[in-house]
Amino acid sequence: MGQTKKIAPADKKIYALRDVTGTVDSVPLIVSSILSKKLASGVDGIVFDVKCGNGAFMQTKEKAKDLAKELIRICRRMKKKARALITDMNEPLGEAVGNSLEVIESIETLKGKGPQDLMDIILALGAEMLVLGRKAKNRKEAKEKLLETIKSGKGLKKFKQLIERQGGNPNVIENYDLLPKAKYKIEVRSGRTGYVKSIQTKEIGLACCRLGAGREKVDDRVDPAVGFLIKKKVGDRVKKGEPTVTVFADDMAKRRMAEGEIRSSYSMSGKIPERLRKIVHRFGERGI
Repeated sequence: MGQTKKIAPADKKIYALRDVTGTVDSVPLIVSSILSKKLASGVDGIVFDVKCGNGAFMQTKEKAKDLAKELIRICRRMKKKARALITDMNEPLGEAVGNSLEVIESIETLKGKGPQDLMDIILALGAEMLVLGRKAKNRKEAKEKLLETIKSGKGLKKFKQLIERQGGNPNVIENYDLLPKAKYKIEVRSGRTGYVKSIQTKEIGLACCRLGAGREKVDDRVDPAVGFLIKKKVGDRVKKGEPTVTVFADDMAKRRMAEGEIRSSYSMSGKIPERLRKIVHRFGERGI
């Protein structure tokens, strides 16, 4: 939920002040920003997805735990039910990075064909929400209900209604050509054989932003067509010349820049590294 003219209007100005004063990652200010919007909307319970790792505000598990504890503590004081999952962002979640690409990935996930790591996070968060809202007795039952909602098509039907209510074209669900498409599609290929040891997630995000998928300045135009598809994750074996990332670009100069940044974001090893555990910790009202 974002800030609007009617919901926590001061948050926009406070966030801008945090940006210029270098206090974006201040835990008290993060908590006040998040909860001002949620509480103003009249919620009874909240499930937080607190990210940690090189692609998150909270770079370490310890800082992520501090944030989760504070979010739940304030919710308790406001007599709201709350849960928090600390999830790993030391690699991109899912495959898509960029506006149109992420919409397609979301639709594919509702069709039951989404990336497994993305599904794992969705089911974990959704299960917490159903239990918190007393729609399921436990997380196992909740996950079964969520999977059935996807399998039956009810989730996709609800998404279609959301598109229609907001004035969009629901036909996009079956025809992705209705979404903006980039002029160029380029594969970034590995320069060696080995295993993906690590990915600098923040650098991937910044490279996508510079490609045009986000804004570096307030008046920058966002290009919804551009972005990346992440083909290789931490622990994956890669052969020399095999694609690691697919780049979708509208500008060849920016494409070359993004390709170089992607290469520098990947670290390779001759040994098999341990795959990342997506859900690091779970916090309830009684703690971890």
